[in-house]
Parts: sequence; C-alpha cells; structure tokens
Amino acid sequence: MSYPKTDDEWWEMVQVHRVRITDIMARVGLTLDERTEFLRLVGERTNWERVYNLMQKAWVQAPDTPAIHGWPSWGNLCDLCSEGPGIFEEEGVSP
Repeated sequence: MSYPKTDDEWWEMVQVHRVRITDIMARVGLTLDERTEFLRLVGERTNWERVYNLMQKAWVQAPDTPAIHGWPSWGNLCDLCSEGPGIFEEEGVSP
C-alpha cells in the first residue's frame, strides 16, 4: 500500500500495521496504558485524532539514527503521521 489518500485507507493501514506500530511504541517508551488505548481505538476505529497523537508521540520519541529505518513498519508509521491530519481535515471527519 502506498500513502493513504482517504480516511478508509488511513484506518486500513493503521489496522494492518497496528502490532508493529505498538512494538515501536514500546521501544520508544510509550506506556502500557497508551499502547492498550491505541489498540482499543484502532479496533473500534474511533478517535483518529487520539490514534494519530499516540503515533506522533512515538515518532517524536524515537531515536534519530539511520538504524530506525530498519524497524518493521517504521516507514508506515511515518506515512500515517504525515498524511493523517490532511486526509481527515479534507474529508471533514471529526475526531
């Protein structure tokens, strides 16, 4: 899958990569409560803004090293963070 272009594609991409994104969250220090909340919201497909904020927090806390690009689903996490707000604002979807 390339960059998500609609809210459905965004949610699908989050769903497909949720386990690996949760692993990234654990590696960079997000709490168990945050990771559990992320998985719950993804499963319910609700509150895209909170899901986005949790992924963004993982992105910000990640080490700035070339090795991170080898982490499974790191590129997908980056794509989801870069495309999410624009997609949902353009489609008028509320959090």
